[in-house]
Amino acid sequence: MFGALITAQPAIAAYDFPQPKSDVILTIVPLGSDTPIKLDRVGLGGLPRDSFTTSTIWTAGVSEFEGVRISVLLDALGVRSGTIKFMAVNDYAIDIPVADLLENDPIIAEKVDGEYMSLREKGPLWLIYPYDTAAKFQTSVIYSRSIWQLDRMQVLE
Repeated sequence: MFGALITAQPAIAAYDFPQPKSDVILTIVPLGSDTPIKLDRVGLGGLPRDSFTTSTIWTAGVSEFEGVRISVLLDALGVRSGTIKFMAVNDYAIDIPVADLLENDPIIAEKVDGEYMSLREKGPLWLIYPYDTAAKFQTSVIYSRSIWQLDRMQVLE
């Protein structure tokens, strides 16, 4: 399975991430630590969940997306500033300022319409915004930040 990598700022995480018992989908490596935090679906699902319904320019119709708000994950990691580099399986990468992430608060979606996303369906993780709620989410900048097949994240200073 593909995993994601996050390099967080040196801070004590506010959340005690559990040890994975199945395939790791998210690996978090805090700066200054040799011990990565590895999350399976259960571990990531232990964070508060959220969902919204929206259409996208990449899919047909309206769908419900479910996952963890980026603000929740960043808070659990103790990350409040900087820039996050998001990288996909195909090496697409995009840098997003933490301030913008916190202002717009997209979801790191694992599910669409109640089903986990496969790699073919833009999974296992997709950074997704509520496009239908406001014109500010229907811009080329936001679309370029809507990275699917997410497998790595790194906090930049």
